[in-house]
Amino acid sequence: MEKKLKNEYYQISIGILFFLFCSCSKKEKNHFIIKLPYYSSQIEIEGLKEFDTLVSWEWYNDNMADDRKCYRIQNSELGVVMENGMLPKRAEQTNQMTIKIPIKPNEFGKLNINKWLLHKKEMYSEEHPAYKFPVIDSMTIDGRKFGILSIEREYTDEYRIEVFYGTNINNEEIVFEFLTNTHKPDSFYIKTLNSMKTIKIKPTANTVYN
Repeated sequence: MEKKLKNEYYQISIGILFFLFCSCSKKEKNHFIIKLPYYSSQIEIEGLKEFDTLVSWEWYNDNMADDRKCYRIQNSELGVVMENGMLPKRAEQTNQMTIKIPIKPNEFGKLNINKWLLHKKEMYSEEHPAYKFPVIDSMTIDGRKFGILSIEREYTDEYRIEVFYGTNINNEEIVFEFLTNTHKPDSFYIKTLNSMKTIKIKPTANTVYN
């Protein structure tokens, strides 16, 4: 038991220590370039107009299948919400987009969009019966197919809205997650969609193997 607790503490510590400003750059206030060296690719995207900060870290969970490299774009005036390996740390106000990929390639395999949408909806329905799913769809953006799932939950004094866009880069599952409690549901979905329509996923010359 003691050994297990030590391992969990180590995983949490590693997740926090890898909260790094790295592997990414920013041209303008809301124009971001995110380099994915393991995938010989980079993502260019115009974020929501209030997005001005990009941070990245490695998120190690107690289940290795959940380990992620995270790239988060957000408003610098709001607190950073960072998964710490066990439970998400939530800020009072949240407005962000996170790109989650395997820490190393070929860990998740290729995303089957229809199965992914069904699994995501079932998972949220079981855990949160109050959730609504106003958008379950797919769309071609920048020449590749994305699955789209919008999730809403109304609390006593706020909405919580998440919009997921799932696709494949080099036959690997890549997910873009938008999250807010500062926008109205309809306008937030349209904002995320407009942001995603600016995306460019380009090959790069550099490949990193470990």
